[in-house]
Formats: sequence, structure tokens, C-alpha cells
Amino acid sequence: MQKKYKIACLGCSFTEGINLDPQQTWPHILKVWLDKKHDVQSTIYNAGRAGSSVMHNHLSANFLLKEFDPDIFIVQITTYDRSMMFLDPVNEKENDLYKFGYDEDAPDYFKIWDNSKSWIHLSPGLGWAASKHNNNSDYDWLLEKIYKGDIKDKVNPPISYEQFKNYIALWHEQTDPNEAYRYFYYLHVYSLIDFLKAKGKIVIPFYWLKFRPRFKINLFGERQYACMESSMGKKFLDEFAVDKGFHLDQKGHIRMMNEFLGPQVLETMK
Repeated sequence: MQKKYKIACLGCSFTEGINLDPQQTWPHILKVWLDKKHDVQSTIYNAGRAGSSVMHNHLSANFLLKEFDPDIFIVQITTYDRSMMFLDPVNEKENDLYKFGYDEDAPDYFKIWDNSKSWIHLSPGLGWAASKHNNNSDYDWLLEKIYKGDIKDKVNPPISYEQFKNYIALWHEQTDPNEAYRYFYYLHVYSLIDFLKAKGKIVIPFYWLKFRPRFKINLFGERQYACMESSMGKKFLDEFAVDKGFHLDQKGHIRMMNEFLGPQVLETMK
């Protein structure tokens, strides 16, 4: 009897498929590509989370291991200009580290949800909205939404909107030149991959974009993983990216699957 692979997909909004229907996301396209084109049966778990960092992948992976025990983990390594702000909700019922859930959006295709109130995701958009040295106001609404929904009257000690905004701005402006921050970026990436491999899982890591930090000092060797932008080229992004965040449309995901990610997945299954 042919093996049915359980495949978990970790990443940020690029994996979640922001503003796309489930069938237009690359994890769902992977399922169709395997099932229909290569006669490989699969169950897919899309654990992409908009705005998330490589830190968050550890929490998603832990939930997936306990709930589904996937055979394969595909890890989209997002950019390093992201982090997490951990909270202490006043309501003890909201202080839950693993408040994850899921929906079966299609047969054998599950969307994993992170419903935790114990953290917020620090993303470039939030930094732009908070910083006085940036004129980009595209994400002002998101900064205000997070404060009203997750911070105001919900954490202890209480903080004002300006205090929250200043914290986000400080984080945003100090991360890029910080060598220690770059070190911990790679530490989070490599430790997750090593942890999953130690569990006997197949791990397929790939960089989404070429935008990643370079060390000034050699703390440890940088591992080389395939990069979508490097492999597919700038013209590919120019043609299929639908916004400034380099999210792809359905046609872009299909081409990416045919030429970049799909062959890597098939190779690991041999």
C-alpha cells in the first residue's frame, strides 16, 4: 500500500497565503501537485502565520508534533527583521502558551491557527508604523488594532499607546545593526531544523528571499539552503508578486512549485 505523507508547512504570510483562497496557497498547490501530477498521496498542514518570525516556528512545530506527528516539515525561513513580544495577560485564561487550533479547509488540507494572547508578532510593518524616522503609514491601523485588542487593559502592568508605540519603534530601529540579534536569528533557524531531524523527521528548509543577515564575526558556519528568490530570479518576483511584501499570486505559486520547491520535496521522498 502506498504511503500517505503528512506534510507540515511552516512560515509567515507567504506560507499562510495572505488575501488568497486556501486553494491558491502554495501548501495547497503542493498537495494537488503531489496527488494529481505525481500520484503521491498527502495530508497538508498549513501552519503559516502572517507577521511571524522564525521564533514562532518552534511553537507551531511543537503543536503539530503533538497533534498530527507529520512525516515532513517544510520550513519557509522568513526574513530576520521580525520577532515576538511576550505578554502577561491579566485574564489568566488567556495566558496559554499553546492556544492553537485548526480547520480542515479541504479534504486532507488543514489550516493551523495561532489564537494565543501570550504574544504579539513584531513585523517590519509594525516597526514602520511606530518609528518617527519612517514615513510609511500603511500599517498604522494594525498597530492601533493590536494595542486595543491585545494590550489596552489586558496586560499587567498597564501601558499607554505611546509607551507601546515607543517599545515597537525601539525594537525596530535597533534590530538591523545588532550582531547579537543576527546570531539568534540563525540560532532559532538551525535549532529547529536539528530538533526536528533528531525526532526522525524529514526537514526541507528554504529561504523565501535573499534578504538575510551577514555576520561580521564567525560565531558559527552559515548553512546553505535553497533560496526561492535566487533560484527563480528577480523577473519572477516582478511578474508574480502582488504587493511590496513579495507575496505571490496563484500562478506564481504554481510556477514556484513546478520549478523550485516541488522537485525538492520529491527528492526527499525517494
